[in-house]
Amino acid sequence: MATTGKIVREVEVKCHRHQVHGVYKNNHNDLAVIAPDKVEACHLVSGQWDAPGSVIQWNFYLGFSVDGKVETAKVIIEEVDDEFHKIVYKVIEGAVLEFYNPVILTFSTEDKGDKKLVIWTMEFEKVNASLPDPTHYLDLLCAVVEDVDGHLFKRTTNSVRWNHHHRHHNLRRDVCKGFLDLKDRHHPVSDGTINDSITIADGTTKSAITITLVSKERPSHSLHHHKNPETACPITPPPPRIIVKTPTITVAKIEPTTQ
Repeated sequence: MATTGKIVREVEVKCHRHQVHGVYKNNHNDLAVIAPDKVEACHLVSGQWDAPGSVIQWNFYLGFSVDGKVETAKVIIEEVDDEFHKIVYKVIEGAVLEFYNPVILTFSTEDKGDKKLVIWTMEFEKVNASLPDPTHYLDLLCAVVEDVDGHLFKRTTNSVRWNHHHRHHNLRRDVCKGFLDLKDRHHPVSDGTINDSITIADGTTKSAITITLVSKERPSHSLHHHKNPETACPITPPPPRIIVKTPTITVAKIEPTTQ
């Protein structure tokens, strides 16, 4: 007598759920690159990656080892739900059907509290009631999800670092412009110190920067040339003592704040 069953497994992920869903919806062939010790290859047999009715062939290592035997399964996409990040596959060919037939696999995502979850559900019917549940297939599916999450999280982190560097570069550029504005505002400056501040915003971050302007004296190097009317020889008198006060700007404090 045949026995039906259903197994559900949850995998907590760090990256956004829609990113993982995007890999399974549009980039099945990336799985062999992301998890080469678990997935040998994914081929589009017919249709499109993200369209119901399409057929995909999965070649995988059931023992999580490239030295193990490659098992093959062909699946047809029965449903794609972008709103709930859900994809339903039905196995139509492969060794698994010798023991469990039919087999329906459902990929979905869900938020539970502060946790982001990817959920694999396997519905099956045993050809023999004495057979164990096919948990080893779900072990493989969940292990691939963990690799996909790690890959996406690393890529996202690298992107954030680059964006932070780019924003810092723009901040420095804008601060330099602010310095020039401050020089114009406080020139000429009297003796002593003037405190001022400017605020730079780059769209996502706002930085309050405190500037200190210090008046410094320097002698003028301009010379006045005269000619002796009797000899017509140039006479260079001592240069007059002209004092020019030049503001010097020093960054005292930078306080980034979230806008």
